[in-house]
Amino acid sequence: MRALEGRFQLEFPTLEETLAAVPPAPGEASARPPAADPLPLLCPSVLEAAARAEALRARVRRRTDADLRGVLEALGGSPARARAAIRPREARRPAEPTLIAAMSGLVSLQGDSLSATFADGRLSGLQRAQAWTLGAGPADSYLIAGDRFLPLESESAFSFEQGQDSGLRSVLKAGLDGGQVELVIQACFREGREDLEMDFRLRFPELSPGLDIQGVVPLELPVFALAGGEQATVSAELLGGGSHTAVLEAEEGETLFTGSRLSLRKSRGGPALVLSSGAPTGVLVLGVRVIRLRRGLHLLASPFGARFAAPARLYSGRTLGFALRLGLEE
Repeated sequence: MRALEGRFQLEFPTLEETLAAVPPAPGEASARPPAADPLPLLCPSVLEAAARAEALRARVRRRTDADLRGVLEALGGSPARARAAIRPREARRPAEPTLIAAMSGLVSLQGDSLSATFADGRLSGLQRAQAWTLGAGPADSYLIAGDRFLPLESESAFSFEQGQDSGLRSVLKAGLDGGQVELVIQACFREGREDLEMDFRLRFPELSPGLDIQGVVPLELPVFALAGGEQATVSAELLGGGSHTAVLEAEEGETLFTGSRLSLRKSRGGPALVLSSGAPTGVLVLGVRVIRLRRGLHLLASPFGARFAAPARLYSGRTLGFALRLGLEE
C-alpha cells in the first residue's frame, strides 16, 4: 500500500484510522463504532482490493490516477464519508418490516419483467420468461474461521411488507466462538425498477482476539457451469468512466473485480448476470472463482465477500451491511 501511495500520492486511510475517526454515539462513554456500519463489508481485505485495482489500471492504460484514487477511497471509506454516514439511528434506519407469513420451501417473487426463486430463503434462480436460472442450486452463505468451514444455515423465511415494498426476508445463522453470527437478507422487486434488490445485515458476536477469520462470504452465487474448453467473460464498467473485460478459462482459479456494474456471461452466448451495488458509493467488489463440483466446473460469484485472512477484532461485535442489485441482460 505504501508503494501505491508513493506512486499515486494517495491519502488512503487504514481501517483503524477510519474507525478512530468515528465519534461515539450520544450517551456512549467510549468511541466504539455504532451498531450499523457505514464501512464496506470488504474492509478487512482493502489491501488486496487495492492491489487488484492497480493491476487493473496497468492493463487499461487510459485509466487515470484520479480514477484509481476514487476506486480506493470508495472501497476503504474515508473518515469524512464515515462521519457523514453517522446519523441518529432513527434517521438512518428505515421502518422495520412487517412480517406476513412463513415462506419455507420453494418461493417465487415476481417483478415487472423478472422473477426470482428462493429455496428455504436462499436465492436459487433469476428468470425472464423461464429462460435462465442459477447454475448449481441455491446460493451459499458461509464463514471460514480457525480453519473450519461454517455454513450459515437458514433459520426462517417470511414474506414482508415495508412501506410500498413487499418481498422475502430470510434469517441465517452460524455458531462462532461461543456466540452466533446472524445474516438477515431482504429481497424484493421495487415498483418501477427491473432488478432484484437485496439488502444484507451481517451481525457478529464479540470474538476472541486470537480467533483467525479466513473468509466472510454472505452470498456466493453459482452462476453457471463451464463445459470443457468453454470460457466466461467478465465485463466491468469502471468508476469514473471506461470499462474492462476479462476472459476466464474453464480451469480452477479465483479473481477479484471492482466496478460500478459487472456482468458475467458464457463465451458461447446466452444471457448475462448483471450485478451492481445499491450503496451510495456505487462501487461493487466481486470475487469470481471457478471450482470443480461433482457436476463439473462451475463459476461462482461473491459480491462483497472477503476470502482473505483478517484479525477477529475487525469483525468483533459489529454489524456490517450492503445492498445489491441483480438483473439479466441479453
